[in-house]
Amino acid sequence: MTDPAMKDGKLVFETQCGACHVSNGTGVRKMIPALVNNPQINSPDPASLLNVVLNGTYGPMTHANPTGAGMPAFAEKLSDDNIAAVLTYIRNS
Repeated sequence: MTDPAMKDGKLVFETQCGACHVSNGTGVRKMIPALVNNPQINSPDPASLLNVVLNGTYGPMTHANPTGAGMPAFAEKLSDDNIAAVLTYIRNS
């Protein structure tokens, strides 16, 4: 991997995202969504994905999501450059 955004994004993913979404992006069944083959990740318009990363989201407790797991907001935790890099990495991996 030689692209600086991909390298930076991988580091951000490993330190901020990997614990929940797992290092290979498969998530945790019935708790943390997979990033692999996720329509939101692969959408031509990344606006929804950017919104989730910046503002976080919390899922309702349902049979399919018994923990009601959510994602924290990263707007105040990561710089704009780090957010751009991690989304570049996620969308291109």
